Amino acid sequence: MKESNYYNSILKDVCAQALEASIEALKNSTTGRYIAIPDWEDEVSATAGNDIPISIWAVGLNEQDHLCIKAFVDNVGYGYSEDDFPEGWVDINDPDAYFSEMSYPDLYRFIVDNLDKATSQEEADKVEWEGERLPATYANFLILNGAVLLPFYDSPKDELARAALQEAFPDREVVGINCLPLIKQHGSLHCVTMQYPEGFIL
Repeated sequence: MKESNYYNSILKDVCAQALEASIEALKNSTTGRYIAIPDWEDEVSATAGNDIPISIWAVGLNEQDHLCIKAFVDNVGYGYSEDDFPEGWVDINDPDAYFSEMSYPDLYRFIVDNLDKATSQEEADKVEWEGERLPATYANFLILNGAVLLPFYDSPKDELARAALQEAFPDREVVGINCLPLIKQHGSLHCVTMQYPEGFIL
């Protein structure tokens, strides 16, 4: 019992320190106090109250300098519901309430690794349609001869994604394509294309 209490005390201290470090990192950012995760593969897995599995896709610092997150519930339909976690920004500043459910160290590492992407709250907000969060990933681009077609979602993050992709493909023109009609069906640009290698005959 003593070892268990000691472990819980250490865990609580680590989470509190990670929370404080996360707040300071966003406070000192020169580009903004919010970070959005553009691709589902990069989201932070965590657990909310009652062992609800969630994926954190945005983190920020509100006007009270409290750390907030946006997340969606994983495994919907397998014992969990979208209603198990709030849709809006959730204040997670209380380590006493969250240290056993939230992975503060993982969240801190994500903030530090992506601090150069910090932006405003408006730019960090999700792409949605009729109240539903859409899987609007920029990783669904298409490489062509001399060009790269990049999904656009009528979002302030579109041009940020174009700039990043242009840096990755300096010898190709990066062309933005409106993919809102596709993403509403949970697909995007690459999902509706088929490529054949040179010389392939059907």
